[in-house]
Amino acid sequence: MRHVVRRTVRAVPVLLAVLCSTSMVARAQSAFPLPIDKSTQLLMQRLSALSADSMEGRRAGSEGSRRARRWIIGQLTAMGVQPAGASFEQE
Repeated sequence: MRHVVRRTVRAVPVLLAVLCSTSMVARAQSAFPLPIDKSTQLLMQRLSALSADSMEGRRAGSEGSRRARRWIIGQLTAMGVQPAGASFEQE
């Protein structure tokens, strides 16, 4: 269990770096269209889903933040990631 937690904790900074760099890639693609591989398309779809107007800016405690939380938990579950404790949510 600790191995899964360590691996998940190590993956968070990498995921954040990828998410930040993707916006730069998207801008560059609009200027210089290049073929996009499937993993990049999937990442861009996920970023679009999280940044959609329906997420309402994700202000803490808002319906948009609850919607984003449910979406993220669903994505993690679909990828087979196990929560470090009883669930992905803090209580």
